[in-house]
Amino acid sequence: VTDKLYAYFSDVYYILDSKEIVSLTEAGKNMSTLTIPSDVTSIASNAFYGADAEVITYDGAGTDTASYADSAPQLTIVGANAFGGCTNLKELRLPSSVTTIGNNALAGCTSLETLEMPYVIGACEGLVNGLYISGLSKLFGSTSFDVPTTLLHIIINGGTTINNYAFYMCNSIVDISIPKSITKMSAASLYNAGG
Repeated sequence: VTDKLYAYFSDVYYILDSKEIVSLTEAGKNMSTLTIPSDVTSIASNAFYGADAEVITYDGAGTDTASYADSAPQLTIVGANAFGGCTNLKELRLPSSVTTIGNNALAGCTSLETLEMPYVIGACEGLVNGLYISGLSKLFGSTSFDVPTTLLHIIINGGTTINNYAFYMCNSIVDISIPKSITKMSAASLYNAGG
């Protein structure tokens, strides 16, 4: 890894390679709240793996874009299994600038209640071994049953299309917020979703 350095931000230590979060230091792994710096452009595969955090947010995420227009989000890539094994994670907020989220990015996030992210998951696989696989399944594991039953709130903050079965078997969801940027949403995207 070239130019590896330790960066300090919001009382949390990250190990960075240029503007990519490669991993967390031991202090970072033990924090209950983590804030991803606004100048980070990517999060490597397994970067936050097993962190104790209950809340992971992006510097500016969850606010209206006008409030941080001077420091527009730069994060575009979230690697595979980036937040895997974060069993305490209850809230994850990623900015609308994200264009790629790797498979299993949220594998093992069994306590997740609120998820904010752009819908950049792509098409769902459809029927696999007799089960429909939701779009969200790609983030949590290999089947729709891997989506945690604790997931209550989904805030889609970017993307243009939400495909068939996007939220299939997401039975615990109470609300889904969808932005104006979504110009195409399949009638079947909410099939068998919600309580």
